[in-house]
Amino acid sequence: MVALSIQNLVIVHFAEQENQTKVAMKKYLNSVEERDEVVQKYGAVEGAKSTLNRLDDILRLFIK
Repeated sequence: MVALSIQNLVIVHFAEQENQTKVAMKKYLNSVEERDEVVQKYGAVEGAKSTLNRLDDILRLFIK
């Protein structure tokens, strides 16, 4: 069996839902401990929210 080492894998899925776009992000890490460190030390949850808010702001420029 080949071991897969995930360094930094993020999957972003865009889907149309009721005339809007739904965005789902999933980040894969190597362990629960690594996840906890990324969340606590680097603020990953807040960072992801900030990134999506900035994306929303940029996309709204194209709607006007």
